[in-house]
Amino acid sequence: MYNEPTEPRNIVLKLRDGALKGISELHASYDALQYPIVFPYGTDGYTIHLVARTATGKDGQKLTQLQYYSYHIMVKEGNHILQMRRLFQQFLVDVYSKIEAERLGFIRREQKTLLADNYGNLRDSLMASDGDPRNVGQRVVLPATYTGGPSLMASDGDPRNVGQRVVLPATYTGGPRWMHERQSDAMAYVRCMGRPDFFITMTTNPKWVEVQQNLLPGQEAHDRPDTIARVFRQKHTKLMELLKKRAFGTMRAFLYTIEYQKHGLPHAHIFICVAPEDKVKPEKIDMVISAEIPDKEQDPELHMMVMAHMIHGPCGNLNQNSPCMKGRKCSKDFPKPFLQSTEQGNDSYPKYRHLKPEDCGYTGEIKMRQQGKRVVQVVTNQWVVPYNPFLLCQFNCHINFEICSSIKYITKYVTKGTDQAVFELQRANEEAGNRQVDEVAKFQNARYVGSSEAVWRILEHPISEHFPPVIGLAVHLENGQRVYFNMDNAIQRAERPPPATTLTAFFDLCNPDDFAKMLKYHEVPEYYTWDKTHKRWTRRKQGEVVVEGPHAIRKTPAIGRIYSISPRQGDCYYIRLLLTEVCGPSSFAALRTVDGQELSFREACLALGLLENDQHLHLAMDEASISQSAPNLRSLMAVILTACFPSNPRTLWDKFHEILSEDYLFQHRHNVDNPADDYNEHIYNLALCSLSKTR
Repeated sequence: MYNEPTEPRNIVLKLRDGALKGISELHASYDALQYPIVFPYGTDGYTIHLVARTATGKDGQKLTQLQYYSYHIMVKEGNHILQMRRLFQQFLVDVYSKIEAERLGFIRREQKTLLADNYGNLRDSLMASDGDPRNVGQRVVLPATYTGGPSLMASDGDPRNVGQRVVLPATYTGGPRWMHERQSDAMAYVRCMGRPDFFITMTTNPKWVEVQQNLLPGQEAHDRPDTIARVFRQKHTKLMELLKKRAFGTMRAFLYTIEYQKHGLPHAHIFICVAPEDKVKPEKIDMVISAEIPDKEQDPELHMMVMAHMIHGPCGNLNQNSPCMKGRKCSKDFPKPFLQSTEQGNDSYPKYRHLKPEDCGYTGEIKMRQQGKRVVQVVTNQWVVPYNPFLLCQFNCHINFEICSSIKYITKYVTKGTDQAVFELQRANEEAGNRQVDEVAKFQNARYVGSSEAVWRILEHPISEHFPPVIGLAVHLENGQRVYFNMDNAIQRAERPPPATTLTAFFDLCNPDDFAKMLKYHEVPEYYTWDKTHKRWTRRKQGEVVVEGPHAIRKTPAIGRIYSISPRQGDCYYIRLLLTEVCGPSSFAALRTVDGQELSFREACLALGLLENDQHLHLAMDEASISQSAPNLRSLMAVILTACFPSNPRTLWDKFHEILSEDYLFQHRHNVDNPADDYNEHIYNLALCSLSKTR
């Protein structure tokens, strides 16, 4: 059942005397009992008591499931698991499901004993409860990266959920919060460097020579997801090396994520930002990107690759059963219209040049199935997916290469997370607030895991990477640091000084360091690195030297990202506003001191002109509009209108009415079957009606 705690596997054995016995999936005999063909001699499998041996033959640390099974799928003599074809795929999925279930189970078990609260509340609550730690804190675990960050509990909106929520932390790779962190990092690049320049999608080619040469006799590519994963990892690494070596200009930032198609082929989504002098001008797009079939006589190799990898479908009237067909229409808008030259579209991607055959455009032939028969179909440039000829020849696979225009779509597409298909059955008289909110169960239930993802994760290949590094910067009230404790150490935690955060360490840095006094909070990571062990900022030892001397100051491309704060959070919101404007404050008191007079945080914002003419509200909407969807923006707009009392609400609407209505424009274009249709009063009225119903 969706949103219900996931129970362990119910594995029951029937003994020789007819009795039934249940065992754990971590039992030493589980693998042999589940896969007798793979383990015909009943060889013991993984147990939690296995210990790794060191090079000297001594016992080392305990062996994890990941280490154990990654060893067993390595290519070595006598490893007949690799010859089991579909059973091998099932084995990979089963094994990775066990690994993931163990990790998620650990998170759920730990949250039953670990409590979290801010330091001030812990200290005050212990005093009010006569030192009884059982009356203190919330049973919620948040990662250290969220210290002082946005209140995740507040999003529930129901006090009955306090103490019940089971949180899947951002430290869990591939989880929703982890993906949200990656999206926030991507938007930090957009704020600093503008929109991405190129969006690349690279998909595995199962006919790669490296794959075919490493298959065992009688095997097809889909029988060896481990080989496909290893080869794709090498190809993808080579692609990233080419991009870093200025294949398309000096690369200032990149982010990629690996996804897995249900039929077993991993693929990568990549966006990159290049230096301003290397950006592609509209008149030069055709020199970088092609959406046409090359001349077979002049470049037969490129022609063959385009026909093999870069032809969409065909679909539509030629093939109504194509997977892209939705309502008798291609969801990818193929075939594309013929164009004499490349044009910039209203949004998203440019409209690339597609020449007609009579205008010197070339054609090609592909084999396809129509009405149960295999036929040869002539296709024109209308069916070509945009590509870069150099990359296509280098990697011989489907490698879609596009100019970026839509920021939100690209960043969310790159970080959209795993596939899930869920539904929920609920009694008519059951209130949602009475049910436990379990993020672990929500992530685990109905999650799709294929053999390609399973083997990728077992081999510990990265599923995402980005550059430059993005450093999350905490925002909190004085003594508002988050503290983790349990029933045994609550009093000791309250007696200690509050833990240091990136914010309090910034204040400490500005006291003795004259250079730091010239920096704003979000600029600190460029010149200083965060020491997680000692909880302090230290000067960088690598990077471009900006101040010479025995204590040289170096600058790196690292980006500071201050966590977003809702205007509802009062002083915390005003602290964030001040941190974006005030240089080198040495304390919370110094932060709110203006012209020698110590004010409240709101009064300090007023004195500095940060709240004049609803400027801070416009700034909040501007910042959110970069990354948030239209429904989320309407929710923020509702908060601003009801809690912040703007002096001129109409000005806010006039400035942001288009982004507040983006989703309705998309629906309208789909309904009228016209992707170029523009905003109208009906669309704005729909957004206003939705805004009026938003809480």
